[in-house]
Amino acid sequence: MTKLLFPQSKDILGSLLKETTIQYYLGPLKGHHPETYQHSVRVGLLCLDIGLELGLEQPELTLLGYAGLLHDIGKRRIPKAILSNPSPLSPEERSIMKAHPRLGLLELGDSDLEIVGAAVVSHHEFKVDPYPRQGGDRRRSSRNQDGRRGENALVARLGEVVAVADIYDALSNRRAYKPAMPKDKVEEVLREQFTGDERLIESVLQRHDT
Repeated sequence: MTKLLFPQSKDILGSLLKETTIQYYLGPLKGHHPETYQHSVRVGLLCLDIGLELGLEQPELTLLGYAGLLHDIGKRRIPKAILSNPSPLSPEERSIMKAHPRLGLLELGDSDLEIVGAAVVSHHEFKVDPYPRQGGDRRRSSRNQDGRRGENALVARLGEVVAVADIYDALSNRRAYKPAMPKDKVEEVLREQFTGDERLIESVLQRHDT
């Protein structure tokens, strides 16, 4: 279970879920795979709560909420049989699943959500086994360049908040392929797998309601 540090997060989420743009993208996902839809809503809510903790201004907070809600939108193009498979995925199935960030970017590519799309495609890069890019060293060095400012810095920040929220929610809730993990195991996996700002790990863990 996840507790909120900022009750207004639910109000902001409710407003976003009523927006035509969000309904346009999330409606088909809900019909295609309800579990992924529910995961996306939880991630969006957690992102908003973290964003409030970080003191994000309203425009950035809205973008973060969009990115959290839409981070798995590419799974609309992943077969239901793979999304609902309770067994370990085959190498071919894993390859198909790993395509979902880029598929999400394609979904958003012709919209006005360019920054959101960039955050969506990057949310699996803050892991030990990053994708869609390859090579953790290149990924980390790109995040630490002195010239990474403005929009690039915002995309990176949104991406790592979405990443930690995504990993946390996947671990702490039951999924088709696994039961919910206890807090100590969630922390262990987060510290092994999440390569972003470690302070974000502390942030999500304090929201774990045992």
